[in-house]
Amino acid sequence: MSFENNISTPINNDADQNISPEEISAVKKDMHMTGRAMRIDETMDEYKAEREKSWTEIEQQQASQDQAAIESARQFIANIDSQEPRPNEQTENYEDLPNVILAKQKLKKILEDNKNNSNMATQAETILYEMLTRRSEFISSTDGAGKNAADLLQDNKTQVEWYRNTRANIEQMLNQGSEFKWDSNPGWFGINTRPEEAKRESTNIKAYVTIPSGEYPFIQHLPQLAQELRQLSLETDDIIQVKVPESFSAFFAHNDSIVVHFKNKDNANRILEILNTWMQSNDIHEAPREMGRTKIAADSKDKSFSSLVASNIASWLEQNAGKYDSNILINEAVKHSIRQSQQSSI
Repeated sequence: MSFENNISTPINNDADQNISPEEISAVKKDMHMTGRAMRIDETMDEYKAEREKSWTEIEQQQASQDQAAIESARQFIANIDSQEPRPNEQTENYEDLPNVILAKQKLKKILEDNKNNSNMATQAETILYEMLTRRSEFISSTDGAGKNAADLLQDNKTQVEWYRNTRANIEQMLNQGSEFKWDSNPGWFGINTRPEEAKRESTNIKAYVTIPSGEYPFIQHLPQLAQELRQLSLETDDIIQVKVPESFSAFFAHNDSIVVHFKNKDNANRILEILNTWMQSNDIHEAPREMGRTKIAADSKDKSFSSLVASNIASWLEQNAGKYDSNILINEAVKHSIRQSQQSSI
């Protein structure tokens, strides 16, 4: 069953009673029209046509399901004395995650300040981006525990120092050779596995892995991973970089523990295989992706995949602020942000 068909009215208060089914349907359609990231091989017209077609199919499917539900209810009532209990359909629910709860609280505040807020889209983008990329464990250990990042560093002095020293040792080792190039940017440090090849402007594709927060020593094995990725880069004429969070606090905060950047989309599965084999050989475990986020995605020209998702939904939220009940807007924005983050864009 499609995501859109499972959208239910999230709250039940007096304000909701004044919202017509047509208005709610309009909200759902607006969100559906940006319900996934564009693939790198489709045009904007193709994207819009697919969205319109799929929305029509959803409406038709919903009408069919509504009728089936009515018939099922009639049969149930007719046979209620002999009806055997049936287990409820189990669906993934992220509503109770600390980062989702916190995002809803922050979004509610900026919507309440709508009349005096000329920067809503930017603020909403930051909120949704952090919701998608932060570990729930991090939110529970900071906001949820009444602490901040400085408190977290104080509580994990040993881990912070080990991570910093290990990173410095790896950097020094790489700088002594010519095979790799140290390639870092704010928040991340990493390795260009093929520095002799010129930069390419084609679409940047990423493979993501999440490592349990207690397994931060995984970074000591980064040179081995870089060597294996270099072999693939040479074999397939690709440009491959591998990056990890620059500090222990960044690692603990971020859902993306390892990010492999590459250009050749045909290498996606091979890179995931290399990552899996490397983790197994070094007794490194893989944690579930927060909110079921995709393990493969493509960046846009000027935004990362997660930023693009957050930006699209934030713009929609700003455009519809004041048109509909804020609680409905918040719930739909959060649900569709999560849904888009689950979909690969290649």
